[in-house]
This record gives sequence, C-alpha cells and structure tokens, in this order.
Amino acid sequence: MSSEKKQHRLTPWQIVALVLVIVILIGATVAAFPFVSSLAKPENLENFKNTLRSFGIGGFFIILGLQILQVILAVIPGEPIELLAGAMFGTWGGLLTCYLGLLLGSGGIFLAVRKFGYPLLTKFVSEEKLQSYKFLHNTTRLETLIFLLFFIPGTPKDVLTYVAGITPISMGRFLLLSLFARIPSVISSTFIGSSFIEGNILTSVLVFAGVGIIGIAGIFIHKKIMAKLQKEK
Repeated sequence: MSSEKKQHRLTPWQIVALVLVIVILIGATVAAFPFVSSLAKPENLENFKNTLRSFGIGGFFIILGLQILQVILAVIPGEPIELLAGAMFGTWGGLLTCYLGLLLGSGGIFLAVRKFGYPLLTKFVSEEKLQSYKFLHNTTRLETLIFLLFFIPGTPKDVLTYVAGITPISMGRFLLLSLFARIPSVISSTFIGSSFIEGNILTSVLVFAGVGIIGIAGIFIHKKIMAKLQKEK
C-alpha cells in the first residue's frame, strides 16, 4: 500500500471522533423528540409561536447579538441560532437577521486582526490551527480557496474569519466571498426553523437530517482538501 493511501486512511482517533459525533447527534435527537412530538398538537404549537412573538423587536436584537457573539467566540455552533432566527422571522427574515450579524461580526474580527495582528489572533486561534492554514498566505488562488472553504459544510468558518485577517485579501472581497458562500448553509437552517414553526415538522426533520449528513461529508471533504493544500505548500 502506498504512503498516500495510508495518509488518507482514518486513524483510530478519527474513527472514535466520528462515532462520538454520531452518538451525540442521535442522543440530541432522542432528547428533543418529546418536545418535537408535543408540537404536533395545534395548541402546543400555537403556544410556542406566541412565546417567540412575545419577544417583539427585542427578539431581533437578541438573535443579532447571539449571531455576532457566535462569530467572535467561534466555538459556539451557529446552527441553533439560525434555526431560531428562521422560527422567529421566517426563512428570509431569519436569513437577513443572521447575515447582518455575520457581516458585523466578521467585519469586526477582520479589522481587529488587521490592526493588532498575531497578538490578538493567537488569543482566539491556536498556533496549530494557524499553521494548518498557512497555505492561504501569498497564494494566487486565495480568493478561490476562501470561497471554497466557506462553501463546504462542516468547515470551521469562524476560525477562517480570524485567519483571513492576516492574508493579503481585502476586507470587501473577503466579506463578499465568504457571505455569498455561506448562503446555502444559513438558508437551509432558517428554512428548517420556519417550516418547524409553521407545523411542517416532518419536512423540518427530513431537511435537518439531510443537512446533517451533508455536514458530516463536508468535514471529510475539508480534511482531504486541507491535506492536499498543505502537501502542495
């Protein structure tokens, strides 16, 4: 067997991590099942809608603040916020709310990293991560790679936002490419949230499962792309 084939074989730790992710997803689904089932009753669903509506304009600022915080901290998953945005404001309203948060959060991070450089960057991103994305520096394919990495589901997009600040790309081009590339993942989440609150629970569950499968596949695609790019570098 060639060394290249060995390189792409899953290690025991990667297999354990994959199994753990699947177990967590199954566990979360089982834990949420009673709540989801209760919403099949029209009165329960209406009560849940009323709870969300009770936030009023404050709900917009809550979601916006959570989205900005999620981008800054990076370790917070964005999908629950996007699902909630879809449930509160519909597919398109949720998309616009999340995108405003992504724009403000990503733009703020980019400017901060450009101003303070590595001292700030290393407080949020490990040295190991920085080294793994070193191929983004001074490359003629920088814009293509940024679009591709933000487009693939399951990639650490918020970490990439920090790393992009120390690459030659301009802020305008970065925001344009990264936000455009994120449309499919964000809109799928807001659609699920919107469908769920409208009582289309089966549709929401099926789309959510499909997105989850694509996300897991995206993690492996990202790994292979990273291995190839690091090897070329």
